[in-house]
Amino acid sequence: MATDLSQNPLCSPSGLPYDAYDWSKIQFEHYRPAILEGMRVELDEINTIASNTDAPTWKNTILAMELSGDLFDRATSAFNNIALTDSTDEIMELESELAPLFSQHSDNIYLNEELFKRVDTVFSEYSADPDGFKTKNGLTSVDIRLLTEKHKSFVLSGAKLSTDDKATMRAYNETLSSLENDFSQNLMKIDDTNGVIIDDVALLDGLSQDEIDNAASIAKERGLEGKYVLNLVNTSRNPLLLKLKNRSVRQQLYQCSTKRGLIGDHNNVDVVYDTITTRAKVAQLLGYRTFADFQLVQEMAATPEKALAMLTSMVPNVLNNLRREADDILVKLQAELGPDATLGAHDWEFYAEKVRSEKYNVDPDVIREYFVQENVVKDGLFRTMNRLFGIEYKERTDIPVYHPDVKTYEIFEESGEPIALIYLDYFKRKGKSGGAWMSDHRSPNAQRSQKSVVANVMNVVKNPNGPSYCSLDEASTTFHEMGHMLHSVFSHKIVHRSLASTNVSTDFVEFPSTTLEDYSIEPSVISHYAKHSQTGELLPKAELDRVLASTKFNLGFETYEYLAAAIIDLEWHSLTLQQIQDIFAKYPTKAEAIEAYEVTILKKHNAYVDYAPPRYKTQYFNHSMTSYSARYYAYMWSEILAADAFRYITQLSDRPGITRENGDNIRQNCYATGNTRDLMESYIAFRGSAPTTDALLLRRGLSVEGQSQ
Repeated sequence: MATDLSQNPLCSPSGLPYDAYDWSKIQFEHYRPAILEGMRVELDEINTIASNTDAPTWKNTILAMELSGDLFDRATSAFNNIALTDSTDEIMELESELAPLFSQHSDNIYLNEELFKRVDTVFSEYSADPDGFKTKNGLTSVDIRLLTEKHKSFVLSGAKLSTDDKATMRAYNETLSSLENDFSQNLMKIDDTNGVIIDDVALLDGLSQDEIDNAASIAKERGLEGKYVLNLVNTSRNPLLLKLKNRSVRQQLYQCSTKRGLIGDHNNVDVVYDTITTRAKVAQLLGYRTFADFQLVQEMAATPEKALAMLTSMVPNVLNNLRREADDILVKLQAELGPDATLGAHDWEFYAEKVRSEKYNVDPDVIREYFVQENVVKDGLFRTMNRLFGIEYKERTDIPVYHPDVKTYEIFEESGEPIALIYLDYFKRKGKSGGAWMSDHRSPNAQRSQKSVVANVMNVVKNPNGPSYCSLDEASTTFHEMGHMLHSVFSHKIVHRSLASTNVSTDFVEFPSTTLEDYSIEPSVISHYAKHSQTGELLPKAELDRVLASTKFNLGFETYEYLAAAIIDLEWHSLTLQQIQDIFAKYPTKAEAIEAYEVTILKKHNAYVDYAPPRYKTQYFNHSMTSYSARYYAYMWSEILAADAFRYITQLSDRPGITRENGDNIRQNCYATGNTRDLMESYIAFRGSAPTTDALLLRRGLSVEGQSQ
């Protein structure tokens, strides 16, 4: 085994800049042995700490733990990246094998009784005399933060449970690890095999030739040459609904989208039930009423009641906006289909686009030519980050990549100091999870002199015949994901790895990313990247002004679909085990229970609208059933901070605008600080005060000049 591992590229430094993975050498057969060896080595390190006969100290216990696990992190980060971006059947099989092993590995650390005794002893000594402990051990406030965060992680993992209850917790964790893996894999399989099959190209009237060619290409990949496949995206609504003229096809696509995971192959019905019941059992075991109560202990919101109050307080004004938008849309629909026609969820985007085009005199086919993904990145994103932070992006073609679509860049400070290596992986493909995200390949770690190696991943449809176009929403997402990326990149001077990068509460982690979204439509930014795909000419100012005005259109719908999903997520996880069992007992099937209870949830908060679906439904709500469980509200919570920050930078600071002074302020106080201090303290250090909701209400169209509707 040692001989094999010595040849395994995941088991030793790559020799590349930033110790980036040498993807040209990594093969499928390398992952499993490297991960298992990483587990073995880390557990040896942990057992050495736990069995140390010296009295526990911050250095020989807390710091020693922080410095453990390098090989495990190296191997798992590589595997997780490939599993999300370029998966295959064999990778999925390995994921399923490893999922319970990952759970066992984590529990072998956080439920290790001897290890926790040492951690708890150090924490108790600190708690008895914080200042004396800090002085005696020569520690900084960041060192103390590491101690308190480590101790909290142990307690919330069940370190204080009895021996029998720890065994039960291990079983629950192993079950959840497998369920979450199954849920995500089912969605990927649905994405690769589902969709609406079209025989006659005439039914695709309204789509561009590029979109028709893409549908034909998907069909050909699936052995359906001569046909067309309208693929699903990760959300309920599909961008093709905006353009398809055939109402029956739109209805088929909508039904296919919102019924996925509920019926047919790879459905998630049993997975959903088992997930929410097991989570309820975890909460009960740890002494919490519900899983939401447990999850939010670590969040800025602190309680599900506070998070839910934030969401539901917005419902009345959001519904007012939504209904006004629906009235305008219904006029258009009935003008075409007759006075008795009713508005369906499959109609919204098609007729909303007609209203938008007429109201703002914007032709989507003309405008589309000015939004090219590459231009958004190079002439919009990179240029704006240089204006704010002084950083430069230089392409590296000498670094191996994990897929031909991926581009690699090195980031430099204004001084010329290199600070990160990044991968940009923007295009949709088979084997790639839906949505968009950032992932650290190599986490920043000042103790190891390791700077960030990090990826941004999206699912923009690639045009095989020319430039790849993106929507305004995708342009915004491009900026958003760079915000996550820079949260990692700018934290490279933080001494302790687990306090760096995006290792912050979920309802803060979306703040640095959401703050950058509005720059994508800031006039001095969009006017620079909105170039015609063929001529390179900038979008004429009159057209640009109309496009910018139109970005405020449909905000009622966009806010509603998010709020509905966030409320559904929080309410599912605010149920006790008995309540969950009672709900499912009312219906003949679990699928019926899931559909019915979603409606019940929304009606409970006067938020049910039959013509506007939630952004996600439970059976394909990856956030809710995996990493963001009970915390999808975090996007809106973070948006309060983000909207307030953007307004401060562009309007209220001493020298408002996209300037280095403003960029350096938010960088130094929010991006570069990671989790080294209280997160609201970081925000106030940047802003001078806590945020208000004024800017959020303006951003969401819920007030005008600070006056609520």
